[in-house]
Amino acid sequence: MNTKIKKIYGNLEKEVDLIYIENGSDPDMNFFYLTGAESGLFEGCAALAYPDSLELIVSLLEEESAKKAKKDRIHIFKKREEKKDILKKKLKVDRIGINGKNLSYDSYKKLKRITKAEIIDVSNALSKA
Repeated sequence: MNTKIKKIYGNLEKEVDLIYIENGSDPDMNFFYLTGAESGLFEGCAALAYPDSLELIVSLLEEESAKKAKKDRIHIFKKREEKKDILKKKLKVDRIGINGKNLSYDSYKKLKRITKAEIIDVSNALSKA
């Protein structure tokens, strides 16, 4: 198991099924912390950190960089609609943790349209890890 993920889950104040980290136009350093990715921008990509695994949702442009990252599975999309379809399938959970300090309001609204899950800010747990 990824010890970084274990640390984060150990710091949670409220249980979540997964932690969603989106690397928008401004990079979320937690994305790189979790994945160990040393190259690539990963703009518009996401990491899904489960208590026991890590999945990446990346654009075709970032496929090679993603293969070098620490992950259990990679989902590759060519178009935004494909990313949305992947997220709809993966986010069928009860509670999702987000980095509220870094996720843009626009991205938050898009996330709310994709999932019915309760969204919980876990930025404090991320900061402590």
